[in-house]
Amino acid sequence: MKHVVARSLMAVAALLLAAPAAAQGTQVLWKLVDKQGRVTYSDQPPKDFDGVATRLEVPVEARSAPAPTLPAPAATVGGPKPPTPAASPGAELLRARAKLEDARKAYESGREPGTEDLVWVGRKGGGARPEISEAYAARVRKLEEAVKAAEGDVQRLEQASR
Repeated sequence: MKHVVARSLMAVAALLLAAPAAAQGTQVLWKLVDKQGRVTYSDQPPKDFDGVATRLEVPVEARSAPAPTLPAPAATVGGPKPPTPAASPGAELLRARAKLEDARKAYESGREPGTEDLVWVGRKGGGARPEISEAYAARVRKLEEAVKAAEGDVQRLEQASR
């Protein structure tokens, strides 16, 4: 019985909080940050949540964006392509540095093995020990190769710009 009363009070409180927002043309959202730092958003107030819950009022206009405009179709399918502006070496170097930074971030975030990356191998006398799976090793190799390739691109472009 106590749970029914508590839920009813929470529903009334949620309606009272949402009423001013609806009148002003805003929507109430909840930003939830759990203990591991993961962020989620909800349109309902959290129940039994251990992390930090922040109430946000978002203007209704902010929820929509104008439709993107598509480029005009080419006049002929097999005809000549319009000339593309040449990219400046400086812009290309900036893109290469951004790609290198992204590759390094991906490597750092993917380097730590998770529970799904371990395979438990039995011991002769009993028990088991964890070993890194082949899928994890392949993923880390791929991330390392991406960093090395991005570093090579940056070095090549830096030497060309000198």
